[in-house]
Amino acid sequence: MRRTGAVQTWMLYKASNRATNRLLTLIIKSVPAARIYEFETSFIDVLATDKARSMLRRNMGTMLAYNAVTGSSDSTETRILNLSSNLQQARGQVEKVTFTINRQSYTRAGVESIQLLHYKASNREYLPTDYAVYPKDLSPLNSAELVIFYTQTPSNSDITRTILYITHETVIKYVSGNSNVILQKIDCAGLQGSGPNDQESIVRGVDVSIHLASPRAAEDLRFRILEMRVELFVMSLKAPRPDERLALKIQARGVHTENLNIAESEISLVQSETSGRLRLIVVSEDRGTILSQELAENFMTAGVDGRPNFTSPTYVVQVLGQGTREIHSYNKGFKYFDFSDVYMDRLFGLGLAAFSGSEAPPAQISQGPTGSQG
Repeated sequence: MRRTGAVQTWMLYKASNRATNRLLTLIIKSVPAARIYEFETSFIDVLATDKARSMLRRNMGTMLAYNAVTGSSDSTETRILNLSSNLQQARGQVEKVTFTINRQSYTRAGVESIQLLHYKASNREYLPTDYAVYPKDLSPLNSAELVIFYTQTPSNSDITRTILYITHETVIKYVSGNSNVILQKIDCAGLQGSGPNDQESIVRGVDVSIHLASPRAAEDLRFRILEMRVELFVMSLKAPRPDERLALKIQARGVHTENLNIAESEISLVQSETSGRLRLIVVSEDRGTILSQELAENFMTAGVDGRPNFTSPTYVVQVLGQGTREIHSYNKGFKYFDFSDVYMDRLFGLGLAAFSGSEAPPAQISQGPTGSQG
């Protein structure tokens, strides 16, 4: 799994040290940015799915991997740990948690520990007959889980843990010097069993106040939740969101703006099923660069010389050097969006016209002469 944060760092649990015959935890960092995607898909994901299959075959689901019953159809999906936050300062410092909904509050004390986790999920079950599980079967979930564990009581009917679902839009309230962290209008679930795959009953729109032993612990918890929220935000930029559908996807060589020059990339157009708006997504071949722009409603007609307008607010995420991530916001988008390949220029223009409802495609996307075909 990977640790949250701007610097890409991975952890391997229970690695075997053959010199001492002991199990230990390995920290891996300083992976070159251009190799991170290959490292994750060919090593981290393969190792995770292999270990998960071995555990689940023996019915040994844990917080590292478990089967979850989802939806009204009681379908099962396998969840494998993808991200974890370092809550060392806050883990033993939570004194009580207050849940408020419809002006009614309930406070629970006796908090034993707390974890902040994110999972990838596959709707493909791990069966003994499976020959392999591939990373392409896994998709990151849209939310993370802030799991609060309570001290066990003699009553078997009592809630043993609560899951708070964190998204990239979760509102976090915190006053400096205070010991409370407040999460507003979130979904949460209370579970009675001790296993990770107990069925969840979700309550929506709950305000949750987490009271910690000190302002320092509260500040650290807030920081770690913000870190996870950034991770979820980056995930939301590079793939269709829950209310979006894929409208167009092409592989392109030579995509240029005044700030970017991407040699090989995958370009997607996704469309919101609620607003109808289109969003442009460009992801480099090595996944080191992500561009996301929600196109203006009149983007096909607002440009210069008949070209589309790409001046809507844009986010660009880049992983540089030894795995340091940077997020840039361009409020005015880009003055131009060019292709080196004239064929890709025309294909993309046809796709834009088709899904924007334009009567005719633009004569050319690029502002200058495009490169030769092939």
